[in-house]
Amino acid sequence: MRLTKYHSLQRASMYAQNQNQKDILDCHMHSFETGELREYRRGQEIWVIDKSPSIEHILGFVETYRDPHGVRAEWEGVVCIADPEETKKMEVFVASAAKFCTLLPWATAENEGKGLSRRTWLSYPNVLSCMVSAGPVHT
Repeated sequence: MRLTKYHSLQRASMYAQNQNQKDILDCHMHSFETGELREYRRGQEIWVIDKSPSIEHILGFVETYRDPHGVRAEWEGVVCIADPEETKKMEVFVASAAKFCTLLPWATAENEGKGLSRRTWLSYPNVLSCMVSAGPVHT
């Protein structure tokens, strides 16, 4: 039996860790079945708020580049599994980011060493170090 992207995502949704992940996969399935970009984007918006998943995925025309004919994108499919030990190391690095930012050339006395960012609206990223278990797929 040949599995389509839709059926593979349907099977994957049975193993979703939370409702956000299920919703992301549902949006992808709907988008891949109907071609609706709006649903794909909605899935990406949900993906941003899904913090620290143990299994991560990237599906779709995610990476873009500019060539002589205009902006292009390439289909990408990647599945990653979180590495807890490496994630701890990344968390230490991110926690030190403010110190590194004060060393940048644009962090001056005029902007109180903050450079181009303002701590009042800047939030540290959620970090997750993953090992790629499948991918990339380029077509």
